[in-house]
Amino acid sequence: VWITKLWNDTRRKNPRRVDGTVAGYERDYQNHVHREIGKVRIFEVTPAVCQQVIDTIEAKYSEDAARKAATILRAVFDTAIFHKARRDNPMAAVETPQKTQNEVIAFTPTEIARLRCALWTADLEALKSRRPGPKPTFHLPVLVDVLLGTGARIGEILAIKWRDLIIQDGKPALHLRSTVIESETEQGTFP
Repeated sequence: VWITKLWNDTRRKNPRRVDGTVAGYERDYQNHVHREIGKVRIFEVTPAVCQQVIDTIEAKYSEDAARKAATILRAVFDTAIFHKARRDNPMAAVETPQKTQNEVIAFTPTEIARLRCALWTADLEALKSRRPGPKPTFHLPVLVDVLLGTGARIGEILAIKWRDLIIQDGKPALHLRSTVIESETEQGTFP
């Protein structure tokens, strides 16, 4: 248990690690890893024990949970080696489930044209209608155009600043430097 505390403390102190990432590791450790291996002493853990833990987590939860558990266990045992509590990492011999590639379903050019047309038309009609309420801002159609044009994630697009726009030889480019995050544990723009 003290090794997992050291491992968690190391994760928290890393300035490059976002709080949400640390919270995710802690949650996955508590929900999956600790339930399956928490009572076993660190020197009693063998590759076979680790393999059984990973297989059990995969069967009970999912392949993704098993991959995350394997990442956590590798890091915990690396921490144990660093602190001379173990000589080897039993996870080195463990087979983890491979990530299956989902089929990518992309918009067709016709679907993109329909989407863009619907968004721009909705804002234009709202502007013409003179209904009470907030005036259309055209933010949504512009946001969708930038998302479609760059392939970036929405958090990356929402974090763009004017300094991120580069125009060289008449060609615009974006330098994506950060992302916007909103979660249970944190909120803001992070590099």
